[in-house]
Amino acid sequence: MTPLPGEAPPFEPWGDPSEGRVGGWHRREWLLVALFAGFTLLSWRAWPNVIIDFGRELYLPWRISEGEVLYTDLYQVYGPLSHYFNALLFRLFGVSYQTQFTANLLLSLLWLLLVFRGVARGVGTVPALMAGLVLLVFSLFNHISLEGGFNLITPYSHEILHGLVLAAGMIHLLARHARHGGGWTPLWAGLCLGGVFLTKVELFAAAVAALALHGAAVWKIPGLRRPTLGQAGIFGLGCGLPALFFLLYFSPRMAPAEAWSSVAGAWTAALAPGFVEQFQWRLMGIDQPLVNGLAQGKSLLLQFVLLASAARLGTVWAAAGGEVTFRGLRLLLLSAAMAAAAWMLLIRPPYHFLALAVRPLQWVGLILVGSFLYSWFRPGGMMNRRGAEAHELALGAMFSLAMMLRMAFNLTLAEYGFYMAAPALATTAALLTGWAPAALEARFAASRDRLRRLMTLYLGGICLAGFYLDGVYFGAKSFTLGSGGDAIRDFPQEVDNWGESMDQARRWIEENTPSGATLAALPEGALLNYLTRRRNPTPHTDFMPHLYRTQGEEKILAALRKGRADYVVLIHRNTRAVGYATFGVHPDFGLKTLEWIKAHYDKVWGVGAEPFNPQNRFGIEIRQRREGS
Repeated sequence: MTPLPGEAPPFEPWGDPSEGRVGGWHRREWLLVALFAGFTLLSWRAWPNVIIDFGRELYLPWRISEGEVLYTDLYQVYGPLSHYFNALLFRLFGVSYQTQFTANLLLSLLWLLLVFRGVARGVGTVPALMAGLVLLVFSLFNHISLEGGFNLITPYSHEILHGLVLAAGMIHLLARHARHGGGWTPLWAGLCLGGVFLTKVELFAAAVAALALHGAAVWKIPGLRRPTLGQAGIFGLGCGLPALFFLLYFSPRMAPAEAWSSVAGAWTAALAPGFVEQFQWRLMGIDQPLVNGLAQGKSLLLQFVLLASAARLGTVWAAAGGEVTFRGLRLLLLSAAMAAAAWMLLIRPPYHFLALAVRPLQWVGLILVGSFLYSWFRPGGMMNRRGAEAHELALGAMFSLAMMLRMAFNLTLAEYGFYMAAPALATTAALLTGWAPAALEARFAASRDRLRRLMTLYLGGICLAGFYLDGVYFGAKSFTLGSGGDAIRDFPQEVDNWGESMDQARRWIEENTPSGATLAALPEGALLNYLTRRRNPTPHTDFMPHLYRTQGEEKILAALRKGRADYVVLIHRNTRAVGYATFGVHPDFGLKTLEWIKAHYDKVWGVGAEPFNPQNRFGIEIRQRREGS
């Protein structure tokens, strides 16, 4: 169809989602599921960090399933939804790590398929496959650094996984209702948004940004249905029901003010004095905005030069009819020299290549998403003419962009980037391989197909580097901590001694303490409580700096005195990332606590170095309460 004057040419998706279907699913969707299965087998049981955070994710739902109440018996800084959902799973299918990660695998696959279908409907199945590959490597099964636990199969906070799935569900349902209508669809979409509210603040804020875009789109984009006043009311009702459910649950178990505060658990903690720590400023990169901004600019310039050289090479090659010419050979040698120099000077190991590739993502993502949304909203724009087909992709792009801004000037795919940056990289991959080449062809007469192939190769290189690192770290985990449904794969002693030391501590506790003994692990180590099924008599699952800043050491000491744990486990942690060398050294981070423990508990067992040593050597120490203490 010939476009009218002032109109962009029609957009042709790269891979029609209505073709090549097998059993109701597109063949590339089946390929993505097969890749998911392959990643699952490669990384089987090797996902969590055995000390940092994840023990809490098993311990809290276990205790809730035994009748304890979050926010009164158990301290928590996020919303209540995730731990009560996991507690329900434990009640239904048994308390085990296997129960939890099986549910997480299913939820992660659901999120992956929702993203694939939204992207495929908007720009085609090939870009959707690229976006899915990015999420597999850098989000679902991310392990590009030594520390595990930064993935969606065993996230350091289950609010991340549940919030992402619920937000994707809301986006899918809103887009579906805008295309087809449906009386009860707004209720389910509202329930999803209400569920996100009960997870983490940044996820809810990003979901609201997507909702705001949806509200504008239904009035501006042709082909989208506007909700009636009644449907808007049903949506609002759905938003409020999850919070109302938890309010009714908490009200008989605590004072009314505490019940309201518990429902808004994530917001209550985020607004508490001292909760925003120094490391969070470093996480966002705004502690050194100029330095981080220059690093992003350098990375962006280098990538632009390399990609422009590759694009120019392809143009010269095509103009020569595929024949070798002096000009083409010269350009080839120049490009190879530039790539080699960049690799030698700036990239070297795959991890540094990934750091280089992702730094400018914020600006590339901003430009791409902004241009894409402009094309979608502008009458006669390329994506405006697709209207409803691009709706779900547009809402997902807004959500991922809002999440990416949480990292501001310090974008990375390692650690917290698995949920803050990886969705934005997936959106960028979809737009770079789907919409951007078509837009450049319409504007500058560039070759759409050549640009798509170039972007696919470039993004494929990024994913290959990530997959290499994932494979190295997952493959190195040959030691088994725990047994049966609680078995966890971790590094052997020669790579990292955390796993074997934790397993030795677990065996000693099980063999030398009564089954009803109580145990407190400091500053982190709730996995020992869970694996040995020894209850922590205090409300706290960790004693990290955020707890001391928000609660104060005297309140923490009062909880330890009141709980009178039979045993205390001291586990060495390097906490420089959160502003302190280690626990028990600085007056603001556990100095009095450690002195009190040593005055009331005697050492009965240990492995490795003495905990909290200045040489930062790992070790675990178990102490038993003195008689009369």
